[in-house]
Amino acid sequence: MQINDIFEAYFAIVAATTRILRSIPLLNFQLMVLMLWVVLFLYMRFLLKRKKTVLFSLLAVALTCSSVLLMFRYIIQQRTYYVVTRQQAQALSGPGSDFTVIGSVPGGQEVIGNEAVGNFIKARWRWRTLWINQQDLKKL
Repeated sequence: MQINDIFEAYFAIVAATTRILRSIPLLNFQLMVLMLWVVLFLYMRFLLKRKKTVLFSLLAVALTCSSVLLMFRYIIQQRTYYVVTRQQAQALSGPGSDFTVIGSVPGGQEVIGNEAVGNFIKARWRWRTLWINQQDLKKL
């Protein structure tokens, strides 16, 4: 297994997690996490009194993971997502067609938009910062 395969698997997992979290409305997700916290907190008190430390530790990890997922959902809410509409969109080093082409983004890929300058959007795709023509993107 090569390092590129590991990165591809990592990007696929992050993309799938992001899609799932984006599909859940924020208020519903907040209520689910709050209910989980209340139920597990009460149950954890019960376990601690009975000295069930292993199960207590596992539930503490579950509470921490739910908080991290909620934080990740807040971060997702703040971002602007785009999808590439062309078969291949040119990735440029700056906001203009006179800048260097540093690669291309395949059609159907999601990018995270940061800022717009003229007809170009500064985007992040697979840990790289690049500029893409706004005509090649559709806002999600």
